[in-house]
Amino acid sequence: MEGDISLFLAIEKMMQESLFMHQGKLVVKDVDLAAIYDVKITNLRTKISKSRSRFPADFMTEIGKGEYVFTEPGNLMLGGLLRSERARRAHMQFIEYFVHLLHESGMSVFDLIKTGKNEL
Repeated sequence: MEGDISLFLAIEKMMQESLFMHQGKLVVKDVDLAAIYDVKITNLRTKISKSRSRFPADFMTEIGKGEYVFTEPGNLMLGGLLRSERARRAHMQFIEYFVHLLHESGMSVFDLIKTGKNEL
């Protein structure tokens, strides 16, 4: 995506610095995602509360009163719900970033579907 290299680099930096293990899953905090998506944390948490059915336990976990952590699928779901231009661009960058990482491992999303694998 031309012109979004700084956003891509910001996302990559966030991934390197903010990911941590929680209950055996790599996750990122809602406050870190709010910074990337450039939305207020209160607005982000309101959006989450109103769309709770879109976030099963393997997408999101509440770690404190109204504080959440997201797995990769949860992050992608969240990005798809946000409506600002910055959030749309960041969401697209996350998708490209995750697909890029998959391709680096010699796989594609289509390979996973074709072979019926749901884990790498």
